[in-house]
Amino acid sequence: MDARLRPWNAATLIAIASIAFAMPAAAQYSFGQPDPCAPPAGGGILGAILGQVTAAQRAQACQQARDAAMRQQQADYAAAQARAAAQARADAEAQVRAEAEARIRAAAQARTEAAVQAALAAAEASPDNICRSPEVARVLISQYNDLLRENFAPGRIVDIEHLVTVSQDQEKSVLVCHGVWVHSTGTRHEGTMTMRPNVAGDIIVNWEEGDWQPPVPTSAPTDRQASVASSAPASSDVSAAFKQGLADRQAWEDWFAGTSSDYRNGALYWSAQRSSPQPGSCGALSGDATAGCVAAQVRLAASDTRRKREPDYRQGWNSYQEP
Repeated sequence: MDARLRPWNAATLIAIASIAFAMPAAAQYSFGQPDPCAPPAGGGILGAILGQVTAAQRAQACQQARDAAMRQQQADYAAAQARAAAQARADAEAQVRAEAEARIRAAAQARTEAAVQAALAAAEASPDNICRSPEVARVLISQYNDLLRENFAPGRIVDIEHLVTVSQDQEKSVLVCHGVWVHSTGTRHEGTMTMRPNVAGDIIVNWEEGDWQPPVPTSAPTDRQASVASSAPASSDVSAAFKQGLADRQAWEDWFAGTSSDYRNGALYWSAQRSSPQPGSCGALSGDATAGCVAAQVRLAASDTRRKREPDYRQGWNSYQEP
């Protein structure tokens, strides 16, 4: 050993090592946290002493850093899993809602189409359907073929299917007929022909392509409509909110009456749950019951809001009576 180091005994060297170990505490944080697992800086005897004195501390700090990193990694992974699960639930609920709404639209469209077809069949068979009489139908075919010639269109029509009378006014010589105009080539075009006099009294003919629209009913109210009307207050000054509440309740009852099986059970479940302080979830159901529950949610959302905020609307809703 170098003679210049002999006066330094072990206690002195340990004190020096302690001071040297403590010194970086101020320096290392001023320049950034060092890696606790890195070997100590310096060499020679001082480095060896520092290595012996700080080995346990460095090992402990190194393990703590690794544990902290592992905990952070686990926390990040758990957070990512929670976000993914929440997104999956949101996507599933959105899918269920979209499917339920699609089913509602499809059912409404099917009912509308069935109602239109039934009304069309009734209009065809009506004794007032003068357009279907052979004499008038012959005129319609002739007039349509004249229009084709005037417009230099090829072919001609040979028949008119589902011919119905849209309107007629004998005093004004106006006749409007709708049907599917069958061409000699086999093509079919649905549309309406209107025959009316111009200002000079000459009959002009117009044909327009389009679907048939059922006429607005003008018949007397049904028993069901009469029961709804009788439930309104006797006062002549019934508020618009009351009328809307009663109309919305009627619409709900009509829709609910058209449901069945598990789909109906799901709708019934939500109608019973929706006024509860802590209503159940449609997710607790399955299959068609879930779809029915979501469909009821969509239909009742606006009505439930108005029932809670508008006394007149709530009174109208609650005044509904079964026929």
